[in-house]
Amino acid sequence: MIPTPPYPQLSEENGEEGTVVVNVLVAPGGNIVSVTKVKGSGYPRLDRAAMNAARVGSYKTKGWMNFRGTVVFKITN
Repeated sequence: MIPTPPYPQLSEENGEEGTVVVNVLVAPGGNIVSVTKVKGSGYPRLDRAAMNAARVGSYKTKGWMNFRGTVVFKITN
């Protein structure tokens, strides 16, 4: 599962919002092999934050698995 990443401060200040879709390849035992961006938000900072969050996520699997996750960045004030 991809944890909710912190909102990048500059992105929040600049009003950047978007959705990032990532694919996570996980080996048996839960080791992350790769994280790739399937769909970007249009903002590199948001894309990096989503991919970094995917890299520290927890994935439990008995075999090789591809997980696809969506991270939504929406400013709420």
